Amino acid sequence: MDLSQCIFPIYNGGTIIGQGFIADGFFITAAHVVKNYPSCFFNLNGQRIELDKKAPINFIDDVDYHHDSQMEDVVMFQFKGTNSPLHLSEYIPQKVDKLASHCMREVIDLNSINPSSSYELSIIPAYPLEKEEGNYFYCECNRFAASSGSPLLKGNEVVGIMHGGDDKGICAFLKMGSVLYNIGDFYFHYVYDPLDHLNVFHAIPTPDYKEAFRWYMKAAANNYPQAVYQIAYCYERGKGVDKNWEEAIVWYTKSASQGHVESQFALGNHFFNGEIVSQNYAKATYWFRLAAEQQHTMSLYKLGLCSYLGLGFVKSYHYAEKWFHLAVEGWEAYKEYAPPELRLAYYYLGLCCLNDKTSALPPYFAVYYFQKAGNLNEALYYLGICHKNGWGVPNDYKQAFLFFKKASNIYGEFTHKADYEVGMCYYKGKGVNQDYKEAVRWFKKAYDCDDAIFQLGVCYYRGQGVEGCYEEALSHFYKLAIKGNIRAQRFVGELQRRLGEFQKKKYRIERAIEWYKKLLSQGYTDSLWSIGYCFETMGNIGYHDKFDEAIHWYKMAWTQGDLEAIGDINNCFEAIFNLGYIDKCKEAIIFFKQAWEHGIIEANRYIGNCYKAMFNMGDKEKIKDAIIWYKKAAAFNDDRACRSLSIIYKNGIGVPVNEQEAKKWIELADKYNPISKILSDQRKKEDGESNLHTK
Repeated sequence: MDLSQCIFPIYNGGTIIGQGFIADGFFITAAHVVKNYPSCFFNLNGQRIELDKKAPINFIDDVDYHHDSQMEDVVMFQFKGTNSPLHLSEYIPQKVDKLASHCMREVIDLNSINPSSSYELSIIPAYPLEKEEGNYFYCECNRFAASSGSPLLKGNEVVGIMHGGDDKGICAFLKMGSVLYNIGDFYFHYVYDPLDHLNVFHAIPTPDYKEAFRWYMKAAANNYPQAVYQIAYCYERGKGVDKNWEEAIVWYTKSASQGHVESQFALGNHFFNGEIVSQNYAKATYWFRLAAEQQHTMSLYKLGLCSYLGLGFVKSYHYAEKWFHLAVEGWEAYKEYAPPELRLAYYYLGLCCLNDKTSALPPYFAVYYFQKAGNLNEALYYLGICHKNGWGVPNDYKQAFLFFKKASNIYGEFTHKADYEVGMCYYKGKGVNQDYKEAVRWFKKAYDCDDAIFQLGVCYYRGQGVEGCYEEALSHFYKLAIKGNIRAQRFVGELQRRLGEFQKKKYRIERAIEWYKKLLSQGYTDSLWSIGYCFETMGNIGYHDKFDEAIHWYKMAWTQGDLEAIGDINNCFEAIFNLGYIDKCKEAIIFFKQAWEHGIIEANRYIGNCYKAMFNMGDKEKIKDAIIWYKKAAAFNDDRACRSLSIIYKNGIGVPVNEQEAKKWIELADKYNPISKILSDQRKKEDGESNLHTK
C-alpha cells in the first residue's frame, strides 16, 4: 500500500492546518491542531471525516502544548477495518539513524491553463540530535508549513510525531512512549465498538487487558515511566498477565527510580501496608519522601500519618502537624477533587494540637480542625470529647452529648465509642436527664467497645437499669479479663468470691484466687489481701483449714504496707479460737506482740482477745492477762478495748461483777467513739420496740 494512502492533510475550510496518519487501526495527529481548529476534517476514500464528530481515545486537556515540554501533543481516534502499512514502534531513535519525516504537500500546476492543485507525499531526511526536552526529542530536519502531526519514520515504523520546528532546520518530535501508552490505556479501560469504521464511537465496557499489557510493554520499552507503573499494576492485580507480586515490585521500583511519582507512592504504600511485600516502614517513608518532594499530596498525608504513629520515624506530633498542613494546602487548592483523606488530615491536625504539648497553637485550634473535618465520625467524636473536658471550648455536657449522638449515627472508627459516651451521659446525668435504662440500651449498642462492656458489667453488678445479677455481670467482666483488662480482672475475682460465698461453692472461690494470683504476677500487690480474704471466705463456709492460709496471705499483705490487714488476721485467729484450737492462741500472741513492737496500737486489744479466748477454752487465769492488755489498748483511746472491759466487769467474766467499773469503761468507749454510742443506743431502742411489739 502506498504511504500516501495513510497520511492525510487536515483542513480547516479550504486551508491545510496539519497532518494525520493511520497506523495499527488508529488515526493520529497533533492535539493542538484539533484543539485550535475544532471544525477540522480530513478526507478518507472520498469521504469527509469531521474530527469533532469522533470520540478520541485519549483526553485533550486545555493546555498549551507549544510551551510545555511535559504535555503530550497527540490525539488518537480508533478506525477499525482500515489497513495501513505504518506501525507504531517503541524504537528510540539514535544519533546514527537516518530517519524520514513524511507529510502530504500541496502542489499547484502553474503550467495548466486552469491552474489546479494536488497533493503528493514529501519525504524529508531527519537526523536525530542528542537534545531532548520532556516528552520531545529533536532532529535536524527541514519542515513544511502545516506539517504538525505528520509521522517520523524508520522504514514503515513510526518513531516520532511532528510537533513543530524553527527556521534553522531543527524540529521537535513527540516521543512514541505517550502514544503507545495511551493505546494501552484505551484497551485497559474500554474497547470502542463503532457501528462502522467511519461512524461515531459507542463505548462498550469490555476491557482487553492482554492487549493493554502488550501496548504498555511497548511504551515501557520507549522509556515511558507511566507505562512502567501500569505494567507493575497489571502484575499486581493479574490484569492481562498472571499475577506476580515479586515482578510487580520490580516494575514499581524501576518506574519509581525514574522519578515517576505515582510509582514512588505505590511502593511506599505497599511497604506501609505490607500487602504484596513484607511490611517495612523505613522503606515506606523513603518512597513517600521522594514522592513528597514532587508535591504528591497523598504522600505528604502518609508522612504525617507515619510521624503521628511513629512508623518509620521517631513519633513526633510536631512534624506530623507540618506534613498534614502541607497535605491540606495541596488538597484545598483543588478541593472539589480532594479525596476523603482531606477530612482525615484535618482530624489528625486536631489530634496533633491536643497531643503536642510544645505546639504554639492554642487548644481551640483543635476544635477548629475537628470542625473542618466535617461529618467525619472520628472528628465528631472528638468534638464531643473537647466539649466534655473543656479542651479549647468551655465545658458543655449538652454540646458534648449532641456531638456524641451525631458521631454514633455515622459509621467509623469511633461509632461504638460514641455510643458508649452517650450511654455515660445517661448514666451520670451529664447533658441529659439521668436514665439508667437508657444508659444500658446505649451500652448494649456499643458492645464492641470495651468500656461499654465494662460499664454493662457494673450495671448488672449494681442493679442499675437492669435487675442486679452477679452471673450476668461476671460474663461481661470475664470477656475483658481474658484480654488483660485489670479492672475487669478485679471484678471477676470479687464476683467469683461472692458467688462462692453465697452458693457455698469452694471451686468458685478457688477461681477467684487464680485471678488474684494473676493480678499479683502483674505487680498488683494489693491482691495479697484479696487472696487472704478468699481463703477466709472458704473458712467461713466450712473449710476451716483455710483460715491458716488466709492468715499467711494477710501477713504478706501486712508486710507490703497494708496495715489494715492486721485486723483481718485477728478475725481469722478468732474464728480458729472459736473452733477450740488453743495452741493457735500462743502463735497469735507472738505475732501480735511483734506487731505492737512495730507500732501497731490495735495489737494490744488483739492480744487481749487471745488471752480472753484462752480463758473461754478453760484457762481461767488468762482473764487477768486479757484485762491487762485491754487496759493497755484503752490507754491509746481504743474504744473497742474499753467496751470489752465494760462487758467483762458487767457480766463478771472471770472477775466479780462491778457495775461502777463497767460504767466507767463504757463511758470511755462512748467518749472515744461517739458514732459507736449512737449506733449502740439506736440498736437498744430498736430491741426495746421489738420486745414491746412481741408482748
